[in-house]
Amino acid sequence: MRVAFPAVMVALLLAVGCDTPAYRIKTHPEIYETLEPDVQENVRKGLVRPGYSRDAVFLALGQPDRKYIRTTAEGRHEIWSYVGTYTTRDRQRVEGRFRVRDSTGRYRTVRDTVWVDVDRVHEYERLRVEFGKDGRVVAVEQVHQER
Repeated sequence: MRVAFPAVMVALLLAVGCDTPAYRIKTHPEIYETLEPDVQENVRKGLVRPGYSRDAVFLALGQPDRKYIRTTAEGRHEIWSYVGTYTTRDRQRVEGRFRVRDSTGRYRTVRDTVWVDVDRVHEYERLRVEFGKDGRVVAVEQVHQER
């Protein structure tokens, strides 16, 4: 157990460290060097604008969580979707049978009501990037999330 915990922590840190614009730029310098200086600055900040290439969006935001295809009279557009999460906690009452140890040290089963906290993870779409037929960004939608 003592060896496993540090190994898990190192793996977690490596996984988190790999999902930043700086890491993607470091691992794909040949793509980054082809971008205009103003685009490079925004990519470093994790920002995308209309006109950017798929490569620039990848460097800025990473792989999308979902991909959609929109078909219109003008043709097919690819949409990259990025998802965020937040957690809420609800308190719920649970009735049931529970094994307890009494004051004499013996185990017995009692019927009781207890309150438990239940965490719920909610997923929401935080950003959509739409690419035109030429592979360039034509629209960026950012979700305004009110909680």
